[in-house]
Amino acid sequence: MQSHRLLLSIFSLFCLLTMVLGFSFSPKPMATSDAISSVKTTAPAATRAVSAPPVSMIRITGSVRAVGNEPFVEIVLQDKSGTPFHLVGDSRLHLTDLQGQTITAYGSLIKNTSRYVRKTLKVERYAVGK
Repeated sequence: MQSHRLLLSIFSLFCLLTMVLGFSFSPKPMATSDAISSVKTTAPAATRAVSAPPVSMIRITGSVRAVGNEPFVEIVLQDKSGTPFHLVGDSRLHLTDLQGQTITAYGSLIKNTSRYVRKTLKVERYAVGK
């Protein structure tokens, strides 16, 4: 029993010392100024401007509908051939009110973000009933 008390008191003393002295068992992160000074930067011999490839706008005419269940409802534009496009962009909230109507959407195809369809269109503008 006394050996348990001795171990407990040693452990308590150890914990107290680590708290008071600020010891840590994980490596301390470098100060920001140390990290900046330890990195050597070199400028490239020749720099050239790199621009993003031009994005072509496409036009899709079709019917607006909602797919999925809450909270994962997506607005989709289904063209005349039956291909659905997930609609994203600033005008997406306005398009929810146009369900069942025919619109023409102008935008660019982007990386697919849909759970339900294979193509995603970032809508830049649209016209109702065209």
